Amino acid sequence: MGLKDAAAARLGPERAATVAELTGMPRTRIAADPGHPRGPELVGELAVRSAQFATLWARHDVEETTRGRMRVDHPLVGERNLDRDASPMPGAPGPVLIVYTAEEGGPDAERLQLLAGPLS
Repeated sequence: MGLKDAAAARLGPERAATVAELTGMPRTRIAADPGHPRGPELVGELAVRSAQFATLWARHDVEETTRGRMRVDHPLVGERNLDRDASPMPGAPGPVLIVYTAEEGGPDAERLQLLAGPLS
């Protein structure tokens, strides 16, 4: 594990499972429009830049996850448990908006607010 991978593992202790899930999600989108030129181009770029992506992509996992939970350990505010909601945007296939939230009023929400800085 390289220095960059070790830092990423500290930021997301459940990173391996999350990365595997997120790698399977584009396969669903690319399968919906196999003739779109950006799909193979993007997969090729990612595979060249990341051996981990190339390995996970070769597994042919398909994910259509729209909700999930993720634990993140941030060096400034510590560990947070965040909920993830993915909302497909118009298009065939179109972009996906991914929003991370925390339970209102809880410690995870407070830590997120610290990272966001003061509200205007």
